[in-house]
Amino acid sequence: MRDQVEIRNLTGCLLAATPAVDDPTFRHGLVLLCAHSSEGAMGVLINRPAPARIGSSALRQIPGLLVGGPAQTDRLFVLHSPDWEDGDGSLRVNDAHLLTATDRAVEAASAERGPQDCLVMLGYSGWGPGQLEAELMQNSWMPVPSDPMITFGMDPSMKWGAAIGALGIDPMALSGTAGHA
Repeated sequence: MRDQVEIRNLTGCLLAATPAVDDPTFRHGLVLLCAHSSEGAMGVLINRPAPARIGSSALRQIPGLLVGGPAQTDRLFVLHSPDWEDGDGSLRVNDAHLLTATDRAVEAASAERGPQDCLVMLGYSGWGPGQLEAELMQNSWMPVPSDPMITFGMDPSMKWGAAIGALGIDPMALSGTAGHA
C-alpha cells in the first residue's frame, strides 16, 4: 500500500485556499502555482495587497503591489502575460502566465512599457517535497483551472470568490470540516 496518493502536476493551476486553512497568510488566498514537481512547489499569491506601510518608498511607488507569499519577501516577482519576456529570466508557467524576477521586468512593469498584463509582488509561496500533496489530501486547497481574467482582470478582493465560483461552488457554502471516504 502506498503512503501517499499520486497527485498530478498542478503547474499553471490556481490553488484556492479552503476554510480548513487557518494560517492568516493564506486564509482566502489564491495562489497561481508556477512550478510543481517531486522536488516541491512554488507559486505566488495573486490576491494579497501589500500593506500600505511597506518598507521602502520605492516599493510604495509600485501601483497594486501584492504580497506573493512568505518566502523571500525582500525580492520582487512579476507575474505577466506572454507578450513580454526577459529571455532566460522568465519562467513560462502556462500559455497565459510567465513569472520573471529580474530588475528589468520590475522596471518595465513600473514604467508601463512591459507586458500588457502584469502583477508585481513581494515574495513567493513555497512547499517542500510532498508538502503540497499532503495539504491537498487534507483538503486545504482546491485546484482551479487558471484564467487570465481572474489573474489580471479583477480586483484582488474578488479573485478568491471568482475562482471558487468557477468550480460551480458557492463560496458561502464551504465548510472548514471535510470528510474522506
